[in-house]
Amino acid sequence: MHETFPQVASSSSESKPNLIIRICGQPPLFSPQQQLLNWMTGAMIVTSFLFAAENVIIGVPLVWPILVQALFYIVMYYLARFRQAPLVPIANIVFASNILLLPLAWIANDGIEGSTFYFYLSALLGIMSISLGRWRVLWVCLLFAEVLAAIGLQSLHPELVTPYASQAAHRLDMAFSFFAVAAFMMGYVGVNVYNLDERHKVADALLLNILPDVIAKKLEYSPAKVIAEHHPNASILFADIVGFTPLSAGLQPIELVELLNLVFSYFDTLAEKYGVEKIKTIGDCYMVAAGVPTARANHAEALTQMALEMREYVCAHDFAGKRLSLRIGINSGPVVAGVIGHRKFAYDVWGDAVNTASRMESHGQPDVIQVTENTYRLIKDAFTCEPQDCVDVKGKGPTQVWHVLAAKN
Repeated sequence: MHETFPQVASSSSESKPNLIIRICGQPPLFSPQQQLLNWMTGAMIVTSFLFAAENVIIGVPLVWPILVQALFYIVMYYLARFRQAPLVPIANIVFASNILLLPLAWIANDGIEGSTFYFYLSALLGIMSISLGRWRVLWVCLLFAEVLAAIGLQSLHPELVTPYASQAAHRLDMAFSFFAVAAFMMGYVGVNVYNLDERHKVADALLLNILPDVIAKKLEYSPAKVIAEHHPNASILFADIVGFTPLSAGLQPIELVELLNLVFSYFDTLAEKYGVEKIKTIGDCYMVAAGVPTARANHAEALTQMALEMREYVCAHDFAGKRLSLRIGINSGPVVAGVIGHRKFAYDVWGDAVNTASRMESHGQPDVIQVTENTYRLIKDAFTCEPQDCVDVKGKGPTQVWHVLAAKN
């Protein structure tokens, strides 16, 4: 009995969007600044209607301006969220409306003793989070100038400010304003935490595309540590496109890259299917290993089965109107695997077994999978192999090789 190989997993369905995504939009279609703008306008729609109702209760004559602003924010939210209007114009219009309405709220809500200070703080937070470059400096300066002007005007002409009708109205307005701004802050934090989580997920996914999972975790906790592990039983496969140099001379650069991407992307799906580790591509050469970084009993069988599917795929398809052939070499034995360098990390394998696998490919023939005796002993019960004449391998001398014909099962 031989170990079975896992099949390629089907892509899982996307999870339902959470509340933040529904309100603020899905990245990367919406940038963090656009998401915050959507949250700000959406929150102001709800807050405006609630404040209009509250002003009716406490008798503040600011109901109609607030309702007009609510309708204005509905339009801004629609344009920003569903029409994806440019960020800068929408943000500037929103900040301008805030700066125009806040003085009215200051006058109608007991000035410096009232709750308008809370909304100046939320407006400042919105400006610092959403505006960019010179616009940020401009709006911050205007906001501070407005606050100073309002304080100065109230000091010179206190009769212009309307006090609260009662102490109860004062407490109600302060409490309502505090909780409204607190809810806005919580949403602001939620959007930023969500984006931070998403960036971490993207960074982790990129890292896992470069390094094996277990190696990435070791580097995460000990980034300065040298990672080098000895693996006594592993297999290495090299695959090379035959006649690639003259082939590339007849293709445009973009056609050449698309061809390699098409071929190697399929090889990547096979590597995932068989649970082996893609090491790297070097030009038109594809290198993959089994048994690293996690040991497995059927490392040679896994690579051999993958090699058969690689050859079958290339032989059965045209690429840029041309037929391709592969030379594939496999060897098994002890290797050292690890990460080299301090920048642009690369997971690699070294050892005589790796060099010999490379020689199996370079001394091979088109559309042939050539393996060493070490690999043959591990796969002979599962695959039909044909012995060949000895190959004179540089540094090793005459070496017995086999050609893999097919799987027995």
